[in-house]
Amino acid sequence: MKSLIRHIRAITATLMLQCVVLSAFAYDFEVDGIYYDISYYDNIEIVSVTYKSTSYNSYSGSVTIPETVTYNSKTYPVTFIWDYAFYHCYKLTSVTIPNSVTSIGEYAFYKCSNINTITSYAITPPTCGSYAFSGIDKKTCKLYVPSASISAYQAADQWKEFFFISDADAGIDDITVDSIDSETFKVYNLNGILIQSDCSMSDVKELPTGIYIIVDSKNKPKKIKI
Repeated sequence: MKSLIRHIRAITATLMLQCVVLSAFAYDFEVDGIYYDISYYDNIEIVSVTYKSTSYNSYSGSVTIPETVTYNSKTYPVTFIWDYAFYHCYKLTSVTIPNSVTSIGEYAFYKCSNINTITSYAITPPTCGSYAFSGIDKKTCKLYVPSASISAYQAADQWKEFFFISDADAGIDDITVDSIDSETFKVYNLNGILIQSDCSMSDVKELPTGIYIIVDSKNKPKKIKI
């Protein structure tokens, strides 16, 4: 009997430990260093950017959120930035938000104290939950948005608190093809849609004439004209 009780206790302890481990991780899948959650609303799958674990501080450097992401051979639009997604990411320096994002959750960028640039390609300013940008120095952090949407951001809740709101095309360093020194890149159009990944210098030179955003291996975005 005692042996049975010990066995039950051992199973219970194992299950509890598994629950703790599972609850510590908040994402369903990860692609290129960005963590995503899949949720359902009216039987529709919704993919959101989220955090890695409940210890937060999941991101650093420059982060470019793609407009779509592929997981298990299925491509999803990225429509939300989840509550606490970038919470206390004090090493985050810049973030690029695609046109597909319609909503940013509460405390999403809370205390990202070193972020200096936010680029949003959303034509309509995403709605923001409580304290979405609290802890960001809005006098020094530059907000770049589509030129036709500047006035909308200047009037939108929480977005309007940024002192510097300007044309997104001016928010990224200009470079030439010959100045590229990284081995591979991700290439986006000006709407934040991923066109190519693992793109070499020769691949970049073969792109159709136009303006693109390339992101190097250090996740630093730059604007290039072909």
